[in-house]
Amino acid sequence: MMMLKRILRTSNMRCFTTSLSRNGSGIISANKELSMADEPINLEISDLHPKQKITLHSAVRSSNSALFECFSHYIANENGRIFLDKHESCGGYYKGIEPMGPLSFMRPSNLNKRKHERFLIKDPTKTFKVDFRVFDGFLEDTSQQNRFDTEPHLSITRTYMAEGVKEYPIWQGNVRASLYIPSGNGPFPGVISMSGGYPGAMKYKAALLASHGFASLALKYYGEDDLNQELLFTDVGYIEEAVNFMINHPMVDGTNGIGFSVNCYGATVALAAASVLPKGRIRCIASTNGWPFPYGIIHYKGERLAPNFPPRLNIYPGENGVQNFEFRYCFDTSNFEAVKDISLQFFNQHQISYLFVVGSDDGYFPSAFLCDVTKSLLEDANHPDYDMIYLEGAGHLIEHSYYPLAAVALTWNELHFTGGRQPFHSLAQINSWPKILSFLYSKLRTRVS
Repeated sequence: MMMLKRILRTSNMRCFTTSLSRNGSGIISANKELSMADEPINLEISDLHPKQKITLHSAVRSSNSALFECFSHYIANENGRIFLDKHESCGGYYKGIEPMGPLSFMRPSNLNKRKHERFLIKDPTKTFKVDFRVFDGFLEDTSQQNRFDTEPHLSITRTYMAEGVKEYPIWQGNVRASLYIPSGNGPFPGVISMSGGYPGAMKYKAALLASHGFASLALKYYGEDDLNQELLFTDVGYIEEAVNFMINHPMVDGTNGIGFSVNCYGATVALAAASVLPKGRIRCIASTNGWPFPYGIIHYKGERLAPNFPPRLNIYPGENGVQNFEFRYCFDTSNFEAVKDISLQFFNQHQISYLFVVGSDDGYFPSAFLCDVTKSLLEDANHPDYDMIYLEGAGHLIEHSYYPLAAVALTWNELHFTGGRQPFHSLAQINSWPKILSFLYSKLRTRVS
């Protein structure tokens, strides 16, 4: 036992020891006490009986104190050890070898006051803790109501801001945002981050981008401060002002223009800006489950950029007050010229590179269908530089790696079914997030003549 502890310390594994509920004792070890929110960690469990059945429980709290947790079942090897990167979970919230399963497969807890919650860290300057506990035997979430009576076996800290990243509130001209600058001398490639139906800005995305070396602006475009309170009325002139702010900032390398990392309606707004802003302003756009047709009013210099073509809306009653929405656009998709007439004209901007990330199980919009339409538009325009990542089983809210799935989310004060199925959604995030980062970095660092 002393030798085991010495080995763990030498390999930078951090561990605690407590008693299990009936027999044995357990040590949970992690190779890092502090890690980024999108960073994998190594987890091990030792000091168990040979072939002992245990439940690994993980828990974290969102900014609104909502609890997210995961239960997984493991059987120790002949030496009384479990390595999550080698051993299979045989039950609980996931099965198979999932090294980061205790984080990726978290769900809103049945102990929450509200059934449906979305994991959000609203202030990325604050770290958050993930607690791990081991219980003897195979337990389900409903059978261990006193699971928090004991101290955690292990607590690790996760963060959205790497060491040296700085946050600056921006209230300049009409721009309302938070700017995140990486450590170092700069200048850095610049990215604007915009969300969809969430009012204000989801700052954690911009903070995470800054932690990967981008000067990142979490741009509010409706719903907070003195901005328009309606999502479906957007002035692209405001986006242009934000772009110019980034290009002219001394810590931003704006020589080649800036990039966008956007999702949902934020992606539509970014594509609208790509359609009309002068060349050299926007270099690339990474769009996650966005679409090329405004269903609200988007205008620039007093002119609407495309007709408002609202989808036909079908509402299917769901369980516990959840509304299942199905949107369909009312046009003949086989007529590409007609589609162009009602689409934003981003596909004509050949100097802008595009990456479209699409979830097949998007319950909020038919993103897979819109992906096909977008691809047809780009092909018809002979656009030279675009890519599409089609993610089987992923829902609407595709986030960074190891982010809990939110299959239902509160939007416009209503519960909406946003979709996604495990384990596909988790795998989609792990696969797509590095590709988004690579896309942004390669395009913003590549000079265009």
